[in-house]
Amino acid sequence: NQGIDLDISDLPVSQVYVDSLESLGLDVLNVSKWFNSATVFTTDAALMDTIGYLGFISNSSKYEPISGDKVKVPSKYKVLRDPQKGSSEENYYNYGTSSDQVFMHNGQMLHNNGYRGQGMMIAVTDAGYIGLPNLPCFDSLYEDNRVLASRNFVHGGTFVNSYSTHGMRVLSIMAGNAPGNLIGTAPEAQYLLLMSEDAESENIIEEINWLSAAEFADSMGADIINVSLGYLDFDMSEYNHTYAQMNGESAIISYAASVASSKGMLVVVAAANSGEDEVHPWINAPGDAKDVITAGAIWSSQTYAAFSSIGPSYDGRVKPDLVAMGAGTTNQETDGNYSQGNGTSFAAPLLTGMFACLWQQFPEKTNFEIMEAAKQSATLYGEPSIYLGYGIPDFY
Repeated sequence: NQGIDLDISDLPVSQVYVDSLESLGLDVLNVSKWFNSATVFTTDAALMDTIGYLGFISNSSKYEPISGDKVKVPSKYKVLRDPQKGSSEENYYNYGTSSDQVFMHNGQMLHNNGYRGQGMMIAVTDAGYIGLPNLPCFDSLYEDNRVLASRNFVHGGTFVNSYSTHGMRVLSIMAGNAPGNLIGTAPEAQYLLLMSEDAESENIIEEINWLSAAEFADSMGADIINVSLGYLDFDMSEYNHTYAQMNGESAIISYAASVASSKGMLVVVAAANSGEDEVHPWINAPGDAKDVITAGAIWSSQTYAAFSSIGPSYDGRVKPDLVAMGAGTTNQETDGNYSQGNGTSFAAPLLTGMFACLWQQFPEKTNFEIMEAAKQSATLYGEPSIYLGYGIPDFY
């Protein structure tokens, strides 16, 4: 669609190489055509040494486990409750309490004009989708068969409707269609439900899982990828990221997100929720990625939400790129009710859905042109800040 030439990174990894690794007794976990790489597992130290001598391996890195039980990292991504009241104007949809989060970007105007995400494919990469498909705001999504595929890159297979509620909540902010309660920003789009995050741990392989998910999204023809994930501290602290690594090239997932953008997909990433952290208030990976939209969070009053991670990237680029109402955001609950939650994880899908509707209106544009148009529409385009980036975009 965008006239992007194929190159060597679009070719699959040689199956001969993959078969050779398996024949040695290695468990092949991930294979990446973009990186021309494989991730393998073994407890055999001799095999680990053998890998470095294989003629088709240019270089290898070892991630050796620490002894003892796995330690769960305290979450910086807690959902807080702070209900907001929405306005009640006549539009194509009755937005209910979700009106503020849509109206802030003039999203209702795109919806009124018929741009509701039809024909656009959005890949959601997350930690699980507890509650699907039997929750009220997703009725039309499943009745219309607009969940095109699901894949579990943590455990294998296609089942993702377990493990975490996070992905379900994120999806509801885009795909929800419950008049009077919750209308998503792209309620008529098509969706891929992909699981790359292991909610029970925080390990470097989750970044590689995301790479696999992004390659799958590319193979399906996804237009947009929503990434309400962030990586900084790991269970094995020796793999923790530093601010100096927030340069768009050091973290595996950040570099992968940039590659995804180069393939023609529009990537929207949560900035993270470390804004009040005294050690690391900055964006997390892949929020530092180049050529993506990094989403920060604000309140319905259009003021900065203090938890929202700040910029710039270590190499001085504007981050976050744009902001949306990630504080007091209406989302679906597993009991069928609706509530308000906080997190840049909720700001990202608001923008993702709006991008889908905008791009639907201008299908001849590239992902880079659509991203740039949104930036230029934003409130702080001429004077970006470390808190709000280019500000609040007006998609109408």
